[in-house]
Amino acid sequence: MTLGKNEKWISKANQTQIMRQIDILEDIFTNQISVLNVAIPTTEATLDEARKICTDNNFDVHLVRCAENSDLKLYERANDKDRPLVDHEVVSESTPILDVMELLLEYPQVFVKVKRNVRMIVSRADLDSIPVRIWLFGMISILEVELRNKINNKNLSWEASLSMGRLKYAKELFDKKKDRNEEVDLLNCLQLVDLSTIIYRNWRSFQSDFVYVDRNSFVSVFKKLNILRDELAHAQKLTLDYKELYDLMKFTRECLSDEKASK
Repeated sequence: MTLGKNEKWISKANQTQIMRQIDILEDIFTNQISVLNVAIPTTEATLDEARKICTDNNFDVHLVRCAENSDLKLYERANDKDRPLVDHEVVSESTPILDVMELLLEYPQVFVKVKRNVRMIVSRADLDSIPVRIWLFGMISILEVELRNKINNKNLSWEASLSMGRLKYAKELFDKKKDRNEEVDLLNCLQLVDLSTIIYRNWRSFQSDFVYVDRNSFVSVFKKLNILRDELAHAQKLTLDYKELYDLMKFTRECLSDEKASK
């Protein structure tokens, strides 16, 4: 099955408009959705108050304001002591979520400075939230658009890379959209699994676009991305562990950053 002229149903003007919209969305999802969207408020207390708050609420830590010199410290329930709050445990309110995820690989919690004062806290548990799920799904969706662009720019006869079943499914979706008078082409009717299959089977053409992974690692990454996307789309519990989730989003951001740099 080959792609006919009548299956290019989207104007260049609309393609340009769509890409501008995608650039805006990419900036929102990579830079403007920040730790402030997921962190929760916290307060300062005396050492005795912090000890009681942690005991009563099963908290692991609490902020303590030192009475002698007004230094901000951190009470840790595990060893029943306070210690200085160090710089790498505090981020600004504009810190992107992925950067916070990286910090939480090493630290159990991170505090957020809002207008010069530490006002909020975020832990791994706080990342299992609706804003983060929206962010994850948005990042994957933007990556899908960029993958289509990569494939389109190579001018490949990509249809032969897909099974007859997958191509038939895309063709049926294309026909439905065309019947609804939607501006679309067949490539835009492919799913994430189809896009990754095309790239894998034409790896030499795409190798320079994915310098962070080899061909076999690419398969593993997109298998996990497909799992994650399906779980997010169906509001299911996420089965990937925290490190896998971080690695996938780091890979996604690197792909998007490279694509933006090449424009």
